[in-house]
This record gives sequence, structure tokens and C-alpha cells, in this order.
Amino acid sequence: MRPYLLLLSFVALASFTPAIVAAGEIRGTLTKDGKPVTDAAIEITAAGNKAYSAKTDQYGSYQVLVLEKGKCNITVVSGQQHCSLAVDSFDASVRYDLILEIAGNGNCALRIR
Repeated sequence: MRPYLLLLSFVALASFTPAIVAAGEIRGTLTKDGKPVTDAAIEITAAGNKAYSAKTDQYGSYQVLVLEKGKCNITVVSGQQHCSLAVDSFDASVRYDLILEIAGNGNCALRIR
């Protein structure tokens, strides 16, 4: 009788747990001059101006769960630099390894490696 109660409890709990529908992860690394960029803010703006964010770790890695799929905008904020790049979000995980480039005039750009 105990296994039956355990199964019944699990089914009841699962039916009240909200599911994340059409969610995908955007992850990757951020580098500058071949070295990881640490503690940079990664901001992803999806359809409807919904924003998601994370920070890069000691290896320049980031990961952000994005609940919408489609066109997104990744903005990197590192020090005084704010650079953006258009990308896509999917139902599944997608990897964007980003390179931060700073021009002589101080302007910055992002590109996908």
C-alpha cells in the first residue's frame, strides 16, 4: 500500500507544478583578446521586451534561461562598454561564444566566434 501512496503523492505534486513551456537556454563564453571576460553582465531582451540576465564567471562563461523563442538581443556590459548583438532563442539550448572587440576610438562590437 505504501508504494501506491507514494505514486499518488508524486502525481498530485506533478499536476500542481508549473511547467516551463518553450524555454531554451542561451549559453556560451565571452572573451576579449583571447582571454575570458569575468564579471560582465549579459542581458538578453526577448520578444515583448522581456529581459533576462546573468554574469560571466571566472572562465567568461554565462548561461541564461530564456522563456520565449525567436529573435533576441544580447547586450554585454563590461566596465564602461555596452555592446549588443542580435541572436535567436530556441526551445532547446543554443551556444553563442562571444568576442568583445574594442576599437581605438573606444567603440565596442560583439561578434560570434
